[in-house]
Amino acid sequence: MAEGRIETFIVSPAEAGNPESQELCLWVGSYIDQALDESRGGYQGSELPLLAQHFHDLWTYYGEWCNGGHAYYNGNIADPEAWARASVLLGRMGLAAHRQLLDDFIAFSAANDNRITELFRNGQGLEATRSFYPFDHRFRDLEKEFGPLHLRLHDWLLQQPWLTIEPALPRLHSGLLAEYVPPHPKQAERRAANIRRRKAEMRGGITVFLHRLRDRLTGRGTR
Repeated sequence: MAEGRIETFIVSPAEAGNPESQELCLWVGSYIDQALDESRGGYQGSELPLLAQHFHDLWTYYGEWCNGGHAYYNGNIADPEAWARASVLLGRMGLAAHRQLLDDFIAFSAANDNRITELFRNGQGLEATRSFYPFDHRFRDLEKEFGPLHLRLHDWLLQQPWLTIEPALPRLHSGLLAEYVPPHPKQAERRAANIRRRKAEMRGGITVFLHRLRDRLTGRGTR
């Protein structure tokens, strides 16, 4: 491992040899979770192997769809940059129909963000959720036509030069995450900087709110 970078992820034959179990995708996803978490790994996406963060974002998309559909994905992963990285990897994998579906979802989410938020705020969550059903139906059709996406992701991982299958390695367990993904040399420094930034943003938000409240109470906002 180069200083401040992760160049490989190690798995055992047990994870690599059973695509139906999804273990390979789960473990690589867990490694990347560990790496990107500011309180554990503290790495940036550019410090991981090529397209590793993209894989993480696409694997997250698939998991969110399996658990609750595109409405679930929209609500839980409100990160257009992550959506875009998932789309890029679908393109790299040659899954044009999947990429078009995700791009359509991204465009719909951007165009309807205020409307969806307002529906949930007004207790019309079911209507908001139903607006994403057409994307769920399209994805389900793709799963039937091309097979489960997790099988494609499993095969894609096996083709990556940064994935190492260690023959002598026993089946993985959660205690190995920290061992195989050590903290970035600047992890503590980066986390402290992020905490300071969030506090500053919070103070700024509170200041704006108090100024608006003052203006409203003194009548300035009505002039």
